[in-house]
Order: sequence, then C-alpha cells, then structure tokens
Amino acid sequence: MSDRRKLVCGIVAGFMLLLAACDTNPTPVSTGPTPTVTLRGALVPTRATPLPTETPTPTNTPTATRTPTATRTPTQTATATATELPTNTATATATATATATATETATATATATATATATATATATETASATATETNLPTATATATATATATNAPTNTPPPQTQDVGQIEYGDRVTGTIGQNNPEFLYNFAAIQGDVVNIAMTATSGNLDTLLILLDSDGNEITNDDDSGDEFNSLIESFTIPADGTYTIVATRYGRMSGTSVGDFELTLNRRGAGDEPPTPIDENTVSLGEQITDVIRGDVYEHRYAFAAEEGAVIGIRHDVVNGNLDPFLILLDAEGNELATNDDDPEGSGLSSYLREFTIPASGTYTVVATRYNGEEGSTEGRFTLTLESDQPLEETTGVIGNRYGSRTYLVNGEANQTITIEMTATSGDLDPLLILYDGAGREIARNDDRDREGSNFNAIIDNVVLPEDGVYRVVATRFLQNFGDNIGAFTLTVSEGSGSSSVAILPTEIEYGADEEGTLTANENTAVYTFQGSANDRISVRVAAQDEDLDPLMLIEDDRGNIIFRNDDNPFDPDVLTNAGVEEFALPRDGYYSIVITNAEGTGDYELSLSLEEEGQADAPRYAVVYPTFNTGTSVFYAAGDWTTVEDEEYSADAFPAFVLPELLPGETVEQVILDLAQCIPASEGRIAPDYDIFDDFGDLSVFFNTTYTVPADVANEAADDPQPITELSQCDQIDVTDFIIEAYESGASIVQFQLSFEEETIANQQIDALIFPYPNLIITTTR
Repeated sequence: MSDRRKLVCGIVAGFMLLLAACDTNPTPVSTGPTPTVTLRGALVPTRATPLPTETPTPTNTPTATRTPTATRTPTQTATATATELPTNTATATATATATATATETATATATATATATATATATATETASATATETNLPTATATATATATATNAPTNTPPPQTQDVGQIEYGDRVTGTIGQNNPEFLYNFAAIQGDVVNIAMTATSGNLDTLLILLDSDGNEITNDDDSGDEFNSLIESFTIPADGTYTIVATRYGRMSGTSVGDFELTLNRRGAGDEPPTPIDENTVSLGEQITDVIRGDVYEHRYAFAAEEGAVIGIRHDVVNGNLDPFLILLDAEGNELATNDDDPEGSGLSSYLREFTIPASGTYTVVATRYNGEEGSTEGRFTLTLESDQPLEETTGVIGNRYGSRTYLVNGEANQTITIEMTATSGDLDPLLILYDGAGREIARNDDRDREGSNFNAIIDNVVLPEDGVYRVVATRFLQNFGDNIGAFTLTVSEGSGSSSVAILPTEIEYGADEEGTLTANENTAVYTFQGSANDRISVRVAAQDEDLDPLMLIEDDRGNIIFRNDDNPFDPDVLTNAGVEEFALPRDGYYSIVITNAEGTGDYELSLSLEEEGQADAPRYAVVYPTFNTGTSVFYAAGDWTTVEDEEYSADAFPAFVLPELLPGETVEQVILDLAQCIPASEGRIAPDYDIFDDFGDLSVFFNTTYTVPADVANEAADDPQPITELSQCDQIDVTDFIIEAYESGASIVQFQLSFEEETIANQQIDALIFPYPNLIITTTR
C-alpha cells in the first residue's frame, strides 16, 4: 500500500504544536528483563510509499573518509529502569570492535553522526554510527580499530546521474527519490496534438524543492514550473500539447545538478481533451444503478435526493430500508424535469415499514431523481438510519462514482455464484483520489481487498483480480480511498466488474480467526499487508497484539468494521510487555454485532510477526458506547497522543500539546446523552528520552490542563492545533477520568461529528534536549445514553 508522506516538524510560534508521531522507529533488541526501545519523534507525515510503509530520508547525513573491511559484532545491555525514546535523529546502539584495512580514503554515508580520526599506516580510533533509516537503537557508540595504509587519496564520488525511468501514461502516479547522486528522473509519454495535460510533482519527504521541465520529441524544453503547486511543489497545469509525438517529463529539483535539496516525490500525469470543459465540482448525491447508499433522516433533515442515469426500457427497483430507529420510509421518483413518476410507502410484498418501488420501467433515457424521505415528509416525526438501494435487471459491469467529504466510500451490490471467478477494478479519473477496494459477502465477512494495483506503488488504482466467490449470494463491493473514513483524498472513479480467470496475484485474501486464536505471518516488501477476519458482538471488549519476530519489522495494526471503516489504529504500543514498537490495543469495545477485519501492515521494515486476539469480556446490552478515537495524523501514519516536550531532528526542544479527537457515534431516535467520560487513565510517562513508568511527570511539569478545543463536521477539516478560544474543563495532577457531558451534549446539538480536546502542561519544557512527555496510546470517550 503506497504512503505519500511529507515529514514536517518544528516550532510554531504563538501556540502549541501539533504532536503527530513520525516513522523514525527503532528496532529494540533486548538481552535483559526490561528491553531498551525507542519512541519516534514528533513529526507530521504525509503519504509517500506503501500504506503505511515509510523510510524517511535522514536529515543528518555526514560523511567519513574511510573504506574499511570489517566484521562488527554489536552487543548491548538492557536498561532496567527506563525505555529510551528517540529524538528525531537515528542513533545506533552498538559496542563493537572491528578490524579494517583501507587502501585509500573514500566516503561512507551515515544517517546520524560519524567522526573518524586516522593516520596512515597507524591505528585509528573512530566513533561512528551505523547506516540506518528508522530501525536504529538508541545511544550508540561503536568503537572500531582500523589499520590503514593510505595517503591523502582523492575521494571517489560518482557524478550526479539522470535516471531515465521509461514510459508513463495518462492517469499514472509514480514515486521516486531525489538524492545527491540521482538529482533528476526522465519519464516519457505519448501525446497527440490538442491534449491538455496536468503534471504535478509533490515532495513527500526531506527538504526537496521540486522542479518540473517538459521536453518535446526533439528534446527541446517547451515549458517548466518551479513553485506553482502548494509550497515548493511544482505544477504544469492545462498545457496544450502542440503536436503528435513522445514527450519527456524531467522531474528534478531547484538547481538541478547543482541543487542541494533531497527527498522523496510523487509525480502525476493527467489529461483532458482540448475541447473539454474543466472538471466540474464533485456531486456526491449522484448514484448509480447497483449502488447502495446509507444515510440518516432526523429532525429537520427529512429527505435526501439522489440523481441517477438510466436508459429507456431499463427495469429498476428502488429499496428504502430501515437500519435503526422508528423511521417510516417513503419513496418518490422524479423525472429530469422534476415531475413525479411514482411513489411508494410500504412494500406491497413485504413486511414492516420498508418502501420498495418494484420493477419500474424507465420511460426514456435521461437523469432521474429518487427522493428518500419519511411518511408525511416535513410534517412527519419518524427518524432513523436507512439504506437506499438502486437495483437493475442488468448485472453490474461498469459504473462511475465519486468519493467526497460526505461519502468517503460507495457500496455496490454484485450477484455471485459459488466458485465463480471475478475481477473488480477501480480507476481514479479526477482529483487526487487514491482508490481502495474491499469485497464482502452478504454477511459482511471480508473476501478480498486491494489498494495499489501492483503492490509497488507505481499505480495507485485498485484491482481485486481473479477472486473465487465462496458461495451463491449478493456480494458488496466497497469502493473507498486510502485511509478510508479518515482520508481526505477525493475525486471521481470508474468501477468495472468482469469475469476473471486464473488465480489472484495482487488481491489480498483474508484469514478467518476466532477469539483466543494465535496466528503467525510474514510481511515482505511486495506483500506488506495481511488481513484477518473475526465475528464479534456489540460491546465485546477485546485485546489485540501484533508482535514482531524480526528486529527489522515495525508493525502497524488497524481494526475495521464490515463497511470498510477504520475504527482503531495503532503503531507503537508503550503498554506492550516486550517491545514498544509492537502494535496492539487492550480492552477495545466493539461498536456492534458483525464481522471485523484486523489489518496488519508495516510502519517500517519486513519480517515475521505473531498475532493474538482475545476476548476480555463479553458484550453487555446496557454497556456504554465508545467514540472512535481519531488517529494522530493528517494523512499519514500515527503513534499516539502526548503532552510535554519533544525534540526536532536538530535536537531542538519544544513544547508539545496533545489534541485527542473522537468521532461521535450516531444517536438513535429517542436516544439522549446521559453521561460522557473522557478517559485519560491509561497513560505512561517518558523522561529524558526514555519510557519511565515510575516517573512522576506532574512533579516537573505541574498540572495537566484539559480543554474542550473545537468540533468538526468532516475528517478533511481536522487539524491538530489550538483553537482561538478553547474552553477550560479541568486540571489534573494524575492520569484520570473526566466528566465532559455538557460539552458533548452541546456538540451533538450543534450537528458536529468530531470533537477535539487539548491537553497542556503548565511547564512548557524541561531544558535537557530530550523528550519528556505524558503519552496516551489510546484515550477513550465513553458515552452513556438513555432512551
């Protein structure tokens, strides 16, 4: 799964910083009872390489003049009192003796600090850090003894090279890395006269200052752009191709060969015809035959309208079914001029209050509108969540749809037969949409998924290829996006369903597990995602642990419901008994009956892992409801919320506040909020860069101030920063639970769907250039309701 991330950190003057954790992950190795492991620094990632695999370009890359041949045998000792937290610089932990013979002075690259002192034909003692990305161990001192027979030989540094990558096509998104030895990449594409193209180059890590150049078939520059994109990104927009031929995109940096900026980038190439109008705004209320929409009618929102296209003579069915509440559905079908064609209150062949307009024949080709409302419309009083399904007498083969802020996913129904092989493709056609496909059976059990078509990040469209259906029935295809309900990429897409042949090569097929199960698996560079499905009940309290068995692997774990929504996400778990960089959760409450998916991927590295799933307590009917905690990222991976101080990649110390946010569960008709508790009791302190469970952070930082920060309506609006007027709630002298009932009632009444708090210490920093913070891996918002 590709992950376009741009690491950003630093001090923001005038208010507290966003604390979102980056992927500077250590690989702890323990020889004692308490392992030494590191936490990641406070960086804000944006997507760069496969979901959520990330290896950011180190910012501190010194060179040491040696060419050793050595065998290092590192050893380390565990620390019994604390677990080390990293700053944002990678530092290796090793005590080693190496013998090196060198014949000339060459260049070695390190990611942290390297200092070498050597004399010709003499013994040299050096202190160096090993080459590492994010899997480094803390506080490293490697000692090597080298015998060198070298004079002042010149440094053999290869000249910068242009990388001719090859062909790119309209609609493709590709990634690459600009470095000192590879400062530019060439991409060729075929175009015809009159094509209007958009080319975007976006930096996703490092300090890269992008530059785009477009060459014609003869290699002549015909246009370029430096900073027309956001910040220092590049955008060649609405350029008209002058003649048929093969054109070349030069993806480089400001200064090209003589430039100094480096980092990962993403390049996109799109086209619109010369006579076409610019893309129209996304209309999320447009649906397709075969699609199923979920929505809610409540209070003044007594109807929803959905437009769809249909051909003359098509026989359709429209179903308006109640999911919960006392809703009494009512259907109205309008023609292109808004004239009423048909209505339905209660399904004549069914039971209950569902509406079903059966076997309606479309009188003429055009656009129609279905009005999903309630009995008596505006004058009615019934409320509830519903599904609206557009059925067709024709099988779903190809359709179009849009992903926006209101609808982060679309659901399509496909009739299938046992042992039938099908292929499903989702292709983005506008915007920055990064498609993700998930296939479920009729019961909500996941059958297959795919994010990036080829698993290598060169094509961000999605395909479930050649999946064999297990039984006869109606299957649900969820067409969504990267980060799903937490994502903010939007755009139009085309969805196709066709007969397949052969076996799956890129689709991810899940494994079924049950409570009490232990599973083993392996994540590789090309297969870095595994899925496990299980059936749970509302309010079941479960614990999940994903433990790496190889020191290179840093796992990331998600729990998803049967609609493709992420309901929990964890990267590093400081409560893990062995290694902080393992992933998991303790006593997580499931929101409802149904099937769930545990998705395991890698925040970094590859290797074996063990998964355990346990039921801590069976769900109780009168149990409170839990809001979904919003991950600590904008568009990247996450670690946890923390308040205190943190350090930048330059070891600069700054004050960091935590901004825990929660997605509120929807209230049922007649349901009211009785009490809401913000549970901050699960926390763990860090002192001087180390996890320190016995450290009383309140002694040094004073009381923790808790504010109600702000509310949001859609995930795309969420920002981890202090509001202009946060409302004070209380001050804590220890981790505890807080009654926030009044604030949440007010949020519900305002129509908010996401609430956010702010946690701030009185003392801003402890001046030691190390991390000192109070960490909340998974805070809870517990809502008790009455009816």
